[in-house]
Amino acid sequence: MTRAGWSLRNRLIILLALLAFAAWAASSVWLSQSTRRQAADLFDAALVETAHAVFAAVAHEGLRKDDDFDFEPSEHAHSERIFYQLRDRRGEIRYTSPGAPASALADGAAEGFSESVVDGAAYRVYTLLEPRRRAAIHVGQRLADREALVRSMAVQLLIPGVVVVILLSIGVWFVVRRVMAPVVAFSGAIDARAPTDSGAVVVDRLPSELQPVGHAVNRLLERVEAALLKERTLTADAAHELRTPLAALRAQAQVALRSRDEGERSEALQALIGGVDRATR
Repeated sequence: MTRAGWSLRNRLIILLALLAFAAWAASSVWLSQSTRRQAADLFDAALVETAHAVFAAVAHEGLRKDDDFDFEPSEHAHSERIFYQLRDRRGEIRYTSPGAPASALADGAAEGFSESVVDGAAYRVYTLLEPRRRAAIHVGQRLADREALVRSMAVQLLIPGVVVVILLSIGVWFVVRRVMAPVVAFSGAIDARAPTDSGAVVVDRLPSELQPVGHAVNRLLERVEAALLKERTLTADAAHELRTPLAALRAQAQVALRSRDEGERSEALQALIGGVDRATR
């Protein structure tokens, strides 16, 4: 679209829609970052809670029997996202959750949060130590699973924003058309006027910001009407002033045509030439 083809209505619609999109994009970036931070905190909290829950269960079932653990994890159908490993005082892995890697998620001396690569997959690991018995519980979660969950959460949060932007754009289009309707009607009223119609255009329905434009158009129409009136008056006066000398010229020409005497004809022609000179002046 060329610059000459732009209209105020189209500019308002496009600019307001772009403003809504920019606001959505900025809020989406902020929401995505906030979601990532909060999700990371929740995932880490889940690791800590799982470690303490497993430790409490194992302590109740097996740590009282000098590493003779009777605790066995139960199998279930759903896909595991958090894995745990139980290491005894000798550093051997005694029990693991379903789907957990065979290799240790963290070093035996590790404690707290750490990240490691096990069997080609990156893990976020929380290690809980039991100093008295020197047992350790590793609870880990694949970083890829965490990222997938964060993306899923972000998409679920951002999709409503997309719908809102679309609905807002439609609303902007409708509102701008309604607001600009009086201006379009004003333009149509001017275009539809007959050449002889110089009456004032109704400006009451225009917005207050555009009413001065309407009044200026009406003043322009008044000046055009005054100029046309002067032109018509001048034309009438000129026609009146020319009518008398032209009648005299016609009379002299008729005399010259009817005259049989050469002197009379010559006099009439001289009078005709004099009348033409006066008319010219």
